[in-house]
Amino acid sequence: MSIPRDHHYLPKFYLERWAPRGRLVRFTRLKGEEGLLIAEDKTPKRIAYLPDLYHFPDVADPYESQHLELRVFQRIDNEASEALKILDANQPLDVRYRTALVRFVVSLWHRSPSRLRAIRQYLATQGDGSPFIGLQADEVEVGLKAAANRLLERLVGSSYVEMMSRLVPHRLLLPPGSKRLLTSDRPATMSAQLTSADAFMLLPYGPDRLIVFARLASIAQSFAVQRPNDLVYGINKAVVEQAEDLVIGSDRAALKMIDRVFLRNASGKTFDIMGHIRRRAPIFTVHPTTSQIRKESEFRIPFR
Repeated sequence: MSIPRDHHYLPKFYLERWAPRGRLVRFTRLKGEEGLLIAEDKTPKRIAYLPDLYHFPDVADPYESQHLELRVFQRIDNEASEALKILDANQPLDVRYRTALVRFVVSLWHRSPSRLRAIRQYLATQGDGSPFIGLQADEVEVGLKAAANRLLERLVGSSYVEMMSRLVPHRLLLPPGSKRLLTSDRPATMSAQLTSADAFMLLPYGPDRLIVFARLASIAQSFAVQRPNDLVYGINKAVVEQAEDLVIGSDRAALKMIDRVFLRNASGKTFDIMGHIRRRAPIFTVHPTTSQIRKESEFRIPFR
């Protein structure tokens, strides 16, 4: 059996939605916030991956050392891909597929290179009793990577996923002619409190479509009543603000906004322990307010 060595932190099936003709645009910035923004045409297969990102260097067996990629993330990605197909066919999602979508979003919170770097840095700063005390530098690196990937495996398989599955997914489909949604290495936007009644999560899953996970239908409606281009701008800005490695689009239309926001000064923003900015629905001024909604025909964006 071939063992995959290129581990995608944004899976190929997800990226392909931004590449209907086989190519998308990857935006990266050289040397931090003052560096030049680079926009390059790429195929989904050749971006958003690192060799052996989820490898366990302390496991001798070649297959078992890759089990996080082979048995965990491949299953998460395959089930999420099927769930999105069901959603796009306007079919109801059962509990299994609702959970699959939530697990996919949770995996995207944690599986990026920047998130794993943060986990390794955290583990390296632990005080007395750290398992890395007394080890040589190369041994510490092996131990940190193995420990971080084991923690990652627990995070994406935790009971927290089951709790978050109470959020109902609603699909918003942008009308033709609207501006296009972006994605990034940290594409999920979320509310300040994920356990409250007004909790929500947002995931762009194509340049013209978005999932709003919410307990209350009125929260999803607060996004659906927005002017489409206003909604796109607000969500794109949120996605770019929290990106750390790359931004992805189907074209270069948002280049100026990306250049202004991507990896720029984050002062004044509140980040949680995972490095995400927590927000309130609908992440910009609501017009009209949800209290003004009376009928389905008032929705500016198709909503289900």
